[in-house]
Amino acid sequence: MKVLISILSCVRHAMNGCNQAIRDTWLKDTKEIPGLEYKFFLGGDLSVEENESFKQSWESREAIFREKILIDPDVSKIVLKEDEIILNAPDGYKYQTYKFREICHWALKHNYDYVFQILTDTFVVPDRLIASGFEKYDYIGTANAERTAIGGGPGIWLSSKTLQFLAESPVTLWYYDGWIGDVMSRNGIKLTHDPRYTNLGQDVPPRKDNDAITSHIANSPIVYDPQQMFELYEQARGI
Repeated sequence: MKVLISILSCVRHAMNGCNQAIRDTWLKDTKEIPGLEYKFFLGGDLSVEENESFKQSWESREAIFREKILIDPDVSKIVLKEDEIILNAPDGYKYQTYKFREICHWALKHNYDYVFQILTDTFVVPDRLIASGFEKYDYIGTANAERTAIGGGPGIWLSSKTLQFLAESPVTLWYYDGWIGDVMSRNGIKLTHDPRYTNLGQDVPPRKDNDAITSHIANSPIVYDPQQMFELYEQARGI
């Protein structure tokens, strides 16, 4: 079984230490797990033609999202590391769904059986992740209150079957986790809720005395500090 941890990143996060904080903490613990690989995915200096559904989803979103920085540094200004991939999509925050759809194309091209999709502020316990039973499902993680989609911050498991649907679907929402939920619903893919994928501030992060697998550190409007990744990693050391 070939599994990819897909980390949705950007040029800004490659430059400000967000990517490196993950490399220096829990990613080190993936090295001894057979078949488990990871990549950071960034966008390029590209533009897209937005459809009306996409435009409306962005314009109707809360101000805390629309006020975020939309233009990231030019990708030509960084030296890519071997674990960073530039996608055929814009790099700005607004275009995260376009980036994620390109991740689906990339994962299918490289024959991954499952993708675990996360953000640069997601803390993961790799041993728990790979032993979680994800392979029994097509679409699993912590569902939103309405049970219409799985939250992208705590992490989303997707099978190769679902990646095909996503790769072939038009981008209709700017927030990629909601878009995934819509595509899954239209294609009859069942959502499976698993509360072990958690949000910091709402849930207890992974500890020796619990079964949590992940922790999304900084839900908007919280501003993420990469030092928090090191703190969570040190707190979870004994697991």
